[in-house]
Amino acid sequence: MMIPRSFVKRYGEELLNPVMLKLPNGAKWEVHWTKCDHDDIYFEKGWENFAKHYSLSNGHFLVFRYEGGSQFQVLIFDGSALEIDYPTSNSSTHHAEGTNTSHEDVEEIDDDSPLPRKQKANPGARRGRWVNGKIGSRNECNRYRRKKKAHEGNEGNKASERANMFKSNHPFFTRHLFQSYIQHYLVLPTTFSRKYMKGLEEGSASLVVREGMNKTWRVRLKYSETNNRISINTGWISIVQEYNLKQGDVCAFEMTHSHDTDFAFNVTIFRNT
Repeated sequence: MMIPRSFVKRYGEELLNPVMLKLPNGAKWEVHWTKCDHDDIYFEKGWENFAKHYSLSNGHFLVFRYEGGSQFQVLIFDGSALEIDYPTSNSSTHHAEGTNTSHEDVEEIDDDSPLPRKQKANPGARRGRWVNGKIGSRNECNRYRRKKKAHEGNEGNKASERANMFKSNHPFFTRHLFQSYIQHYLVLPTTFSRKYMKGLEEGSASLVVREGMNKTWRVRLKYSETNNRISINTGWISIVQEYNLKQGDVCAFEMTHSHDTDFAFNVTIFRNT
């Protein structure tokens, strides 16, 4: 990802290598940068793992707030301009590994306001040291300018595109499947659970997966005081394995029944293929 030249001119001399990206969930990511094309600086080593962990794809964009000392606070917004629910992480600090082969279009935003939380993005309406990066597919940094127009039409995450068109008469939410969601449990969006599952500590749900034989699965729901979130726990991994769900896929959950601590959802799978 290329850092804007205007930002580099103002703060480049104090920018050490590596930088630290800090997420709202407390996770920290160490990312190295490389200088290309004279004054152009790109995030390289460590960026690819960061992008994979948060399933970044075409249509996502990030907002960076520079705090000095090579520290950035980062917000991630999906294709609908809503801030994502950040997945849990096994480590609070992720050290840079590997190299990066993708770059995105980035612009700088003047912004002095406090870091926004869980809202629809409107970065242009704020003022301070913000950098806004829109995710897209790119090649090597020294080809950035020459290849830019050729890559503007690159295909993005097909699952996200189809999921964004999903409609239902029932309350519903969609979930991009991060790596942690296909390995452990699925976290429900806070806005949805507060509105339709308020006060739930433990419960159960029937999930009807709308694929193949429309099989029904029983799962357990549990509220975590640590994360202040409700998650689908026992039974979820069986669904992941049965339907071969992958990172980058998207699932839509329609609530068709709600009574006390028992719920029912129809689940539609959008595969990233």
